[in-house]
Amino acid sequence: MVLMIVGFAVLLQAIGAGLSAGSENENDLLAVNLAQEKIEGLRNAAYLDIINETKKEVPNFSVFWREVIVQALEPCLKQVMVNVYWFSKGSELSQSAVTYIAKTRQ
Repeated sequence: MVLMIVGFAVLLQAIGAGLSAGSENENDLLAVNLAQEKIEGLRNAAYLDIINETKKEVPNFSVFWREVIVQALEPCLKQVMVNVYWFSKGSELSQSAVTYIAKTRQ
């Protein structure tokens, strides 16, 4: 009987750890998608409208915060980094995506 109780306790602990890991994977994937979504929006924006954005809550995703860091590498080339942040178990986690956007002649 004692062995069964110990076995069930270990099994329940393993199930809890698996569920927690699944939730973390989901948040990680969602953060990557939120970063990619922002980059796609910036690629469709006017070149002069691609500017830094301070860290703020992502609309409709209150658990996540996002910032945009733009660096002009040359007069017609910008490096754009999008960072997405969230908290898990008391720690701030993040995912980043980087792209380069060139000004096209018009």
